Amino acid sequence: MPFARELTTAMMPTGSVMGALLSWTLVDMAQPRLVTAYATLLWILGSLVQMIAPSIGVVRSGRLICGLAAGIISAVVPPYLAEIAGRSSRGKFASVGQMAGVSESDRMRYSASQSDSEMRVIVVNLLRCSFAVQMVPGFMLLLLCDLVPPSPRQLAAEGRWPEAKSLLADLHASGDGEDARVLAHIQELQGDILSQPQVPHPSGELLTRRVRARLVLGMLVAAWSQLCGVHLVLHTIMLPTAGAGFDSVDLVVGLQYVLYISITLLAMSLLDFWGRRLMLKLGCLAMIISLCGMGFFQSKRIEEAAKDDNGLNMTYVPWVIKSYHGPSLGVILFCYLFIITYAVSWGPIAWVYPAEIFPGWLRTRGFSFCMAAYWTCNAVMAWGLPSLGNTTNHCLVNWIVLLYVFYAVHETKGYTLEEMNHVFLSGRRAWQPVSGQRIFDLLVARIERRRNLNGTDGAAGGPGDEIELSEWASRQAGHPDSSPS
Repeated sequence: MPFARELTTAMMPTGSVMGALLSWTLVDMAQPRLVTAYATLLWILGSLVQMIAPSIGVVRSGRLICGLAAGIISAVVPPYLAEIAGRSSRGKFASVGQMAGVSESDRMRYSASQSDSEMRVIVVNLLRCSFAVQMVPGFMLLLLCDLVPPSPRQLAAEGRWPEAKSLLADLHASGDGEDARVLAHIQELQGDILSQPQVPHPSGELLTRRVRARLVLGMLVAAWSQLCGVHLVLHTIMLPTAGAGFDSVDLVVGLQYVLYISITLLAMSLLDFWGRRLMLKLGCLAMIISLCGMGFFQSKRIEEAAKDDNGLNMTYVPWVIKSYHGPSLGVILFCYLFIITYAVSWGPIAWVYPAEIFPGWLRTRGFSFCMAAYWTCNAVMAWGLPSLGNTTNHCLVNWIVLLYVFYAVHETKGYTLEEMNHVFLSGRRAWQPVSGQRIFDLLVARIERRRNLNGTDGAAGGPGDEIELSEWASRQAGHPDSSPS
């Protein structure tokens, strides 16, 4: 069957697109942890279907079910983690979704290329084992869903303010409900929820002038994490490895994934140290260098083949560089450099940044569209990857993306989620420097000052104070050295 391999691979991201678009409707109906629990059960069911599948058609059905579950989980969990994490550790928590990015689709693509019948039997048995193994993280996530707290914002939106305050105290102040940081978080939530417009179709607000640019930004960040060339590298490194004459292709490819996971774990800490904007820019530059290096060694192989007069088609840039070990090794080294770069920049940030830029009441909706773009591009790469072999186009587009990051990507490190809404509303350009105190720090200072003057009972201020400060911050974001009246 034509495109059978691509169809099997693309079934999971296709289901994920549907799951991502469905997720915000489910979150409107139930707490994120409950939605995640049901989606996890769906993941386990899909894995079981694949494990016992008697035919490739049933495997595809199982992958579609798993994709639906993965789409829901990927669109629900990062915004939830961003809400419960502190502003200094949000990148570490929200980027855990990238750990699921090392998909078993790579095994599907590699194993489907085997032609020997005996080898096929071995591979099928290994795949059944892998489908059984992927149920393990499903059961683990299911157990965690019973342990994690509810969403503080959803509690506040339902009018359960004492519960929201108690939860924020447990998360950020070791249970001290009168801590100034907890009271500042409560004031931010009050301002965010009370300023939420009452509209019959909230999703339409994503297309309004004040949010539309953020939707485009989030979708492009998510999409480019799939289109930057990472699939080209991850799925084809085995070919130059074979050409380099290594005894075990599996060893080199396995090392690639160990490296991928290890660097991703490291990146989860670096996101909150270096910031998102800097890492995206450095990621683009390093990926450009990596792709140019791969292209250089491929061209060296073409030159050497032309000297041998072997009739090679000069318009084709080969990944399999047989009998030319030096160029093959060069391609492998630059593949590894690309993987390290991606794992420390665009890979995890695609799961963090879109969850930080939307207003609270539109966060799940906006992020679900970003994840739909992510999985759509993943599906496109699954269908189009066999024809991709030229690194030049990826280099050129990386240059364009680098300019876009410089122009449009605001830094989110150190800001609360509510502060980011003011950053985008302020009209300040992404490249303009920021000075002065953050809004959250001003809130904490105001609460502590009132506490010193009036005692604990007056620390939280009146019900309109947080709105006043939010409006001041929005007007004065371009002049942060000013102070509120």
